[in-house]
Amino acid sequence: MEEDKKQRRRQGHPLLWGGGARTEPYTHGFSNTQMMALTAVCGTLVPSLPPDGHYLADDKAVWDSSLASAAYPPVPDEVAQLMSAMCLREALTLVRMVLWLLGTRLGMPALGGARCLSWSSQFVQRFTEMSVDRREDALRWWSRETMLPPLRLFFLLVKVFCLYVFYSWFRDQTCPKV
Repeated sequence: MEEDKKQRRRQGHPLLWGGGARTEPYTHGFSNTQMMALTAVCGTLVPSLPPDGHYLADDKAVWDSSLASAAYPPVPDEVAQLMSAMCLREALTLVRMVLWLLGTRLGMPALGGARCLSWSSQFVQRFTEMSVDRREDALRWWSRETMLPPLRLFFLLVKVFCLYVFYSWFRDQTCPKV
């Protein structure tokens, strides 16, 4: 019994052991539209870096970490699962509503302003259809928004959960291959 306790102390807390690949299905209840929007937000918060230096070719770990992005599976699903387990009901309702609006052409003008307008193929673009620069600009605007506190709360919630999941997953797992 004493040896078992000593061994557990050496291993650390069970939550710090690392998760590995998930075997059971996700139960977050987010729709496909919401997950596509969440994937785009996560990919905008933590994009993959372009491999532009010759120094990256020498170190495989640095190379792999530069190609990793929070838009790659399983990060968005893990973010949704963690939010559905940890957030208050009201905050989760806000996140689901904003993600739904981001996934539709109807809600984007209210949330994105002129950033979602384009003179190309579609006049009003969904968040997933916008260029990375415009998505970054929208997230920057939401982070400073004072007139709509729920939009700022949405940004903070998604940012905290996305960065937590990505960097804890990235530390424990091998990098996703592109």
